[in-house]
Amino acid sequence: MNVVQQVQHATGPRAVVVDINHELRWWRDHYLQYPVGRTTYAQAEPTLKFAYDNYLLHPHQSLDAIWPDMHRRYEQLLPYEQLPWHRAKRIIGEVWQRITSD
Repeated sequence: MNVVQQVQHATGPRAVVVDINHELRWWRDHYLQYPVGRTTYAQAEPTLKFAYDNYLLHPHQSLDAIWPDMHRRYEQLLPYEQLPWHRAKRIIGEVWQRITSD
Protein backbone atom coordinates (compact mmCIF):
# COMPACT_ATOMS: atom_id res chain seq x y z
CA MET A 1 0.00 0.00 0.00
CA ASN A 2 1.28 3.42 -0.90
CA VAL A 3 1.78 5.45 2.27
CA VAL A 4 1.43 8.81 0.56
CA GLN A 5 -1.28 9.85 -1.84
CA GLN A 6 -0.88 12.89 -4.01
CA VAL A 7 -4.10 14.63 -4.85
CA GLN A 8 -3.92 15.55 -8.51
CA HIS A 9 -4.95 18.83 -10.02
CA ALA A 10 -4.96 19.93 -13.66
CA THR A 11 -1.57 21.59 -13.16
CA GLY A 12 -0.02 18.62 -11.30
CA PRO A 13 0.21 17.40 -7.71
CA ARG A 14 -1.25 19.96 -5.33
CA ALA A 15 -1.52 18.20 -2.02
CA VAL A 16 -0.17 15.20 -0.19
CA VAL A 17 -2.38 13.06 2.03
CA VAL A 18 -1.09 10.68 4.70
CA ASP A 19 -3.38 8.49 6.79
CA ILE A 20 -1.63 9.17 10.10
CA ASN A 21 -3.79 6.71 12.06
CA HIS A 22 -2.87 3.93 9.64
CA GLU A 23 0.79 4.92 9.87
CA LEU A 24 0.85 5.00 13.67
CA ARG A 25 -0.82 1.57 13.77
CA TRP A 26 1.85 0.28 11.38
CA TRP A 27 4.63 1.69 13.55
CA ARG A 28 3.05 0.29 16.72
CA ASP A 29 3.06 -3.16 15.11
CA HIS A 30 6.55 -2.95 13.57
CA TYR A 31 8.51 -0.50 15.71
CA LEU A 32 10.68 -2.99 17.56
CA GLN A 33 11.75 -4.63 14.29
CA TYR A 34 13.60 -1.46 13.30
CA PRO A 35 17.07 -0.56 14.53
CA VAL A 36 15.61 2.63 15.96
CA GLY A 37 13.54 0.49 18.34
CA ARG A 38 15.74 1.23 21.32
CA THR A 39 13.03 3.23 23.06
CA THR A 40 9.48 2.10 23.61
CA TYR A 41 6.86 2.90 21.02
CA ALA A 42 5.15 5.22 23.53
CA GLN A 43 8.38 7.20 23.92
CA ALA A 44 8.86 7.39 20.14
CA GLU A 45 5.28 8.26 19.16
CA PRO A 46 5.66 12.08 19.52
CA THR A 47 8.76 11.90 17.30
CA LEU A 48 6.92 9.77 14.74
CA LYS A 49 4.10 12.33 14.64
CA PHE A 50 6.66 15.12 14.35
CA ALA A 51 8.27 13.36 11.38
CA TYR A 52 4.95 13.03 9.53
CA ASP A 53 4.05 16.65 10.29
CA ASN A 54 7.36 17.78 8.83
CA TYR A 55 6.90 15.65 5.74
CA LEU A 56 3.49 17.24 5.19
CA LEU A 57 5.05 20.70 5.59
CA HIS A 58 7.81 19.89 3.05
CA PRO A 59 6.53 17.04 0.84
CA HIS A 60 8.60 17.94 -2.20
CA GLN A 61 11.90 18.61 -0.44
CA SER A 62 14.64 16.18 0.44
CA LEU A 63 15.21 15.33 4.07
CA ASP A 64 18.80 16.58 3.82
CA ALA A 65 17.55 20.01 2.77
CA ILE A 66 15.38 20.48 5.85
CA TRP A 67 17.45 18.88 8.67
CA PRO A 68 18.58 22.23 10.16
CA ASP A 69 15.03 23.63 10.27
CA MET A 70 13.68 20.33 11.54
CA HIS A 71 16.24 20.23 14.36
CA ARG A 72 15.23 23.74 15.46
CA ARG A 73 11.55 22.76 15.39
CA TYR A 74 12.23 19.54 17.30
CA GLU A 75 13.90 21.48 20.10
CA GLN A 76 10.66 23.44 20.51
CA LEU A 77 8.68 20.33 21.44
CA LEU A 78 7.83 19.94 25.09
CA PRO A 79 10.74 18.25 26.89
CA TYR A 80 8.75 15.12 27.74
CA GLU A 81 7.96 14.66 24.01
CA GLN A 82 11.60 14.80 22.95
CA LEU A 83 14.15 12.06 22.57
CA PRO A 84 17.86 12.78 22.38
CA TRP A 85 18.42 14.27 18.91
CA HIS A 86 20.58 11.35 17.67
CA ARG A 87 17.68 8.96 18.39
CA ALA A 88 15.02 11.31 17.03
CA LYS A 89 17.04 11.81 13.86
CA ARG A 90 17.15 8.05 13.23
CA ILE A 91 13.40 7.71 13.77
CA ILE A 92 12.68 10.66 11.49
CA GLY A 93 14.93 9.13 8.84
CA GLU A 94 13.06 5.81 9.05
CA VAL A 95 9.72 7.59 8.67
CA TRP A 96 11.02 9.57 5.69
CA GLN A 97 12.35 6.36 4.12
CA ARG A 98 8.99 4.68 4.56
CA ILE A 99 7.14 7.63 3.03
CA THR A 100 9.40 8.11 0.04
CA SER A 101 10.17 4.46 -0.78
CA ASP A 102 7.24 3.96 -3.18
